[in-house]
Amino acid sequence: MRLTFFFVFLLFISSSTLATASPPPSPDRYLSSLLRRPPRQHQQQDYIELSHPLPTDRLVPSCSHLLLNHSFAYTYGQPPTSVPYAPPSTCPPPWTYVVLDLRVAVRGDQYDRIAGLWLGGVELLRTSTAEPTEDGVYWRVRKDVTKYASLLARSDLDFSVMLENLVNADFEQETKFENSIKFQNNGNDKKVKQSVTSKTEIKITNVVGEVVGQASLKRKYPLKVITSTRDMGNGTYHLFTNVDHSLKERFSSGNISSSLTNSQASDGWMLVHDHNVLSGEAKTDQSYVYIDNYSCYTRNVAAVNGQLTRDNTSFICPNYW
Repeated sequence: MRLTFFFVFLLFISSSTLATASPPPSPDRYLSSLLRRPPRQHQQQDYIELSHPLPTDRLVPSCSHLLLNHSFAYTYGQPPTSVPYAPPSTCPPPWTYVVLDLRVAVRGDQYDRIAGLWLGGVELLRTSTAEPTEDGVYWRVRKDVTKYASLLARSDLDFSVMLENLVNADFEQETKFENSIKFQNNGNDKKVKQSVTSKTEIKITNVVGEVVGQASLKRKYPLKVITSTRDMGNGTYHLFTNVDHSLKERFSSGNISSSLTNSQASDGWMLVHDHNVLSGEAKTDQSYVYIDNYSCYTRNVAAVNGQLTRDNTSFICPNYW
């Protein structure tokens, strides 16, 4: 990875100023310009992630507060980047909502990095950079941080971002992985199946041991990967890959319940000669369905070779629920 540009905003929303507030400046155009280079066949890509909309999405912020504008070059093994923090003077507390708005742009080799954001030592966000292209990619992450309002109202703290980035031509990565793999056709066909299930239960009892409240969270993470290799001769081969994975979550607490299903199916192929990719294609379909006692939200997205071909959003509950 060569360059990673971080823009971190806090969007403050106060009920008394919603009607007259102006929207915050958007750095998306600037992020794209940072990646710009002489015209080529390809262009920078805007990465999207399917997630449930925030309750503030249709509200206009009272003000925006830029916390950090920083370019991460070689930061591997270095301490976090820190800046003094103070709440905005243009819209002091109390606030109805506070949203953390992270804008990131990356250009270079395809290696992702884990990043963390802290305020006064309290972690606000843990995220990962997307796998970039040579031309560059950019994306946006938003998180409701209203519960940290008492912390955000202080002026004696530092805001810190940790991203261990490498800037070089070569990078070696060691990964240890244990799983069951099925080989067929002399090892040219491989199939991996994995299923992870977790269950968390919370019970609240009173002083005499009676249960006065309880909650349950169940999650499943199915994964299936199929790869096939076909030798074309003269050091050339075709590689075909199919990946299906999902997050299935169900939450219940008394009369309150919710469910989330986030599934993605991807497949592609590439023609390789002496470890050089000559050509290839890829496509992906992703479905995000969230349902609770009061609302439903679905979003279906499809892309072919990095280009968005379908993006449908609905707040109507599916018929099968």
